Amino acid sequence: MTVILHPKTLTEAQLIQALTTTTQSLLYPSESDYPITIKTLSSADIGDKLTISELTRHLYTQQQLTPPQRIQKRTLVYWTKTFFGNLPLLLIRYSDGSYSVQPPEHPVELWRTLHSLVFDHLIHVALWHCILNGVESDLHLIGRHVLIQHDPETNAANLQLGNWVALSTRIIQT
Repeated sequence: MTVILHPKTLTEAQLIQALTTTTQSLLYPSESDYPITIKTLSSADIGDKLTISELTRHLYTQQQLTPPQRIQKRTLVYWTKTFFGNLPLLLIRYSDGSYSVQPPEHPVELWRTLHSLVFDHLIHVALWHCILNGVESDLHLIGRHVLIQHDPETNAANLQLGNWVALSTRIIQT
């Protein structure tokens, strides 16, 4: 049996490099624009399911940051709308039939690339909304890296699970 890497898959190192390069000049829009940082969380420490206690331990306790007051885990359907919103779109359509266009300086291609990297290379993705106080919150978009292998003899895809990958930023809401 011959198993090869799927031609579109990225190793974990390649994914981290692509995410880092893509987010390098992006600021996540809120009342104060913050950068997006990339962190790898060991699957050996976490296992197959990321819990609130694991999230707190890896992203707050180990970095000696004050833990959030409250943490909400958002599912795939909701976080797509929440985290990416209209950022990857050039033409924004509204339910009333109206539309708007992103300004020329908006980095649509970078947001599209980031969106594709997340959807094509991470599974079990969720948005963790960590409320720090009445104004500040951390957003952690976290999923598990998957390396896709292809068996040309059977045309089967084999998935090899890797570490958890976190894209983190902060938002201000007043």
